[in-house]
Amino acid sequence: VASGATITTPTLTITTALVTATGTTAADAASVGTIFPVYIGITGATGSGVNLPTGPSGAVVFLGNDFAGVMRIYSNGGFINGTTGTTAFTMTTTGNKLAQAFCTSATGAWYIKGNT
Repeated sequence: VASGATITTPTLTITTALVTATGTTAADAASVGTIFPVYIGITGATGSGVNLPTGPSGAVVFLGNDFAGVMRIYSNGGFINGTTGTTAFTMTTTGNKLAQAFCTSATGAWYIKGNT
């Protein structure tokens, strides 16, 4: 930095969205979109779900269970924690009701942790 220069702190913004979960399978779950990083607040009926896209690598999604039942997270065509994305990662209403999803490949290999 040159002498006398002013350093400006950048502002980081994260996209936010409210998604209503639908369906009870990966094929009919609601899409969470493709803008990353994103915080998704999810509402809907107990047992319904949302669908993470297949990629891109490096995508980050923060998930919040904003309703009073079990929420299902899918990645139709991809993977979640090494298992086919048609098998749901479930979030309960106990614990912190939050989870973080990180995509590790362009083909939709998601790693999800949280809701403890």
